[in-house]
Amino acid sequence: MSAEIRTLAGVVAEFVTSLAPEELQALRRLVLNHQVEESWPWYAIVLSQYLEGDGSSELIKEIDELFPDESALNLIESASNDPIFEAKVILREAQKWASQ
Repeated sequence: MSAEIRTLAGVVAEFVTSLAPEELQALRRLVLNHQVEESWPWYAIVLSQYLEGDGSSELIKEIDELFPDESALNLIESASNDPIFEAKVILREAQKWASQ
């Protein structure tokens, strides 16, 4: 099986369109902070669906290149190697899409 290369725009579109209307409402109101308990399930979904396995390294690279200042700050502040920053970007972009 070949690695599927995903783009940020494609992942955001796929994620948002997979949500039920009540989930979209919850996403719009979500406080994007991995330290806030209500955000944990959302981060877990994005991490497991899009930031692990085949194709995830290219997506992570794209996000880091699109948001270099935030990515650099994340490297300084982060205590883990988990792509939490990248998950936050996907959720943030999904919030923007869902609010249109």
